[in-house]
Formats: sequence, C-alpha cells, structure tokens
Amino acid sequence: MLNPPRASRARYVVVVFMVLLAMVTYLDRACIGAMAPKISEEFGLDEARMSWVFFAFILSYAIFEIPTARWADGRGAKNVLIRIVSWWSIFTIATAGAFNYVSLLVTRFLFGAGEAGAWPCVARVMSRWIPRRDRGTAKGIFFAGAYASAAATTAIVTVLLAQMSWRTILVVFGCVGFIWVIAWLRWFRDEPADHPAVNEAELALIVADRPVEAPHPRGWPFWSRLLRQRNVLLLCIAYMPNCATFYFCITWLPTYLMKRHGFEKADLGMVAALPLALSIATQFLGGFLSDQIAKRHGLCPRDAELPDAGIVRTLAVGQRRHACDGEAIVARVHRLAPRPPPVKLETGGLVRVECRGRGRCKIPVVSNERWQGRIGLPA
Repeated sequence: MLNPPRASRARYVVVVFMVLLAMVTYLDRACIGAMAPKISEEFGLDEARMSWVFFAFILSYAIFEIPTARWADGRGAKNVLIRIVSWWSIFTIATAGAFNYVSLLVTRFLFGAGEAGAWPCVARVMSRWIPRRDRGTAKGIFFAGAYASAAATTAIVTVLLAQMSWRTILVVFGCVGFIWVIAWLRWFRDEPADHPAVNEAELALIVADRPVEAPHPRGWPFWSRLLRQRNVLLLCIAYMPNCATFYFCITWLPTYLMKRHGFEKADLGMVAALPLALSIATQFLGGFLSDQIAKRHGLCPRDAELPDAGIVRTLAVGQRRHACDGEAIVARVHRLAPRPPPVKLETGGLVRVECRGRGRCKIPVVSNERWQGRIGLPA
C-alpha cells in the first residue's frame, strides 16, 4: 500500500516572508530613535519638538491602520503589502531629505500613514496560509523577529553613526524594503490553492480548520457590537502598556541613556538594545504556549464541560475525513446523552451548545465521533 504524499512546505516560506517583513518594518521604524540625538543637534530641536516628530508617526499610523486593513480584506494582502512596503521605504529615504523641522514632521507623518496596516495584513496572510493550530507559534516567531530587528537596529545604528551620516543610513535602510517587495511580488499568492509550490496534502492541512468564508459586516451596528465585546476591550487594555514600553525603547531610550547616564557609541547601542533583545524569547514563547493551551482546552473562550456528559467531539470547519452535517450531530447528542444538553442547529453549520453557568458557545461541527471531555478544537 502506497503511503500518502507528504505535505509540501510552502507555508514555511510564507512565515519566513512575514518575519523578514517584521524585521524590515522595525529596521525603518526603530532607527529614528537611535538617530534622535544627531537629528536634534542638526535641526536645533529640544526634547519637546523631537517628541512631536515621534508622535507624527504614531498619529498617522493609528489613523490609517483600520482603513488599510479594510482595504486588504477587499483587495488581498499581496497587493496591499506591496503598496505598504514601497510607501514606507520611499518615506524612509525621504526622511533623509528633510531640510527643517516642518519637513521632518511631514515625512514622518507620511511614513506612518504608509506603514499602517502592515500588521493586519500579516494577520490576514497567516489566516489564509497557516493552519489554525499553528498560528500562535507562527505569530510568536513573527514578533520574535520584529523585536530582534529592533534590538539589532538600535545597536547597529549607534555604531554606523560614527562612520556615516544619519541621512545616508536612512537611504540604505529604505532600499532594503524594495528588495523584499521584489521577492514578495514574484513568489506570493493570496490563496495557497493558487500557488504551484503547494501540493494537495499541504492544501488540505491548511484549509482543514479554516472557518467558512463570510461577507465582512459593515456599518455602525457592527462597530458598536465589536467595541462592546469584552475580549476586544481586554486585548486593547493588555496591548496598550506593551506598545507604550516598546515605543519608549525605540524612541527615547537611546537619548535618555546618553544624556542621563553618559553612554556613548557601542556601549549605548548595546544597553539600549538590551530590553528588546530580552523580549525575543518571550515573544516566541507567548505564541507557542497559546497554541499548546488551545490544543488542550480549545479556542472558544467559554469552553466548558457539558452538563452530565460530554459525548461529542466538535472540530473546526473544514474537509475532514469524518465530516457530517450539523443535524446529524444534534440528533446524536440527544440520542447518546443521559440527560441531553441544550443543543441547537444554527445557520452556517454551527451548533449552539448552552453551557450551564457559562453562557453559550457557537461551535462549527464536522465530526461526530464519541468523546468524553471538553468541547473544543482538535489537537
């Protein structure tokens, strides 16, 4: 009997592209902090004015993040990322041409507008290319690469500034993005099914637990519901201190260490890079451990033991070898359970399970194998 063909590994190439994207992103984003003392000296800027230079990027990045992400949902991540990386590379180089304070503010604002949406595009790429069970690890590798780049940039720029001007460094760094764009344009496809390097086994692995495609909701009612969700609010609250700490490290930390503690050149770069370097392992572990937790407990935030008996294993939507329809699942639950839990078939193949004391979970069901334990996603 012939063994089934092994899955190809094109998805790993996608992860490499995403890590390189993260590294180029933070290469261009973090270099300005290490250059801040030189820029302030050349333009005669005090700390208050230099803070507005940093803020110009953050403001435009925040303004254009959601619109650009929305654009990627409609146009596909490939084309939008080409625009994003090309735009920010152009304005990284344009920053080198700043001739006064106002021109510096404008170029940094436009740089932030161009870079906005890169992270949502990465999330979309991974949702199309990476199996759900591995996405946490993939994102962990992605962020580890980003922090590694930010740490290395701080250290490298402080050394390079002794050999060349900050303007020359920006031109060199800006050109790196165009190399990524050329490779991305030639290799990537928005859908794995369209890529010649993806065989049937890998495609089946990728789409096995992919949710059914649904139209993106629009209008204020959708945004109102989204902004009231506790998970969204908690994620925002958790992410805010992370962003504040990170942006301090890539903007003001080098200046602080130089002016308050007297660090210079190589020592300055090494010490300024230390907090980011120590974050590399934790970034990876955060993603890896989230996958392990999901494999053990499921992804539904309200996963719970069914009242009296957990008898049906519910798996993510996809073409799996024991697929059956939702009606059969509901019938089987009621037939096998000593005291049937409240289970209701809904549209789109979803089965709603009322978890006593825990609210409700809407779970895509494609398997009816007997299973004692929690309702959740497959390991």
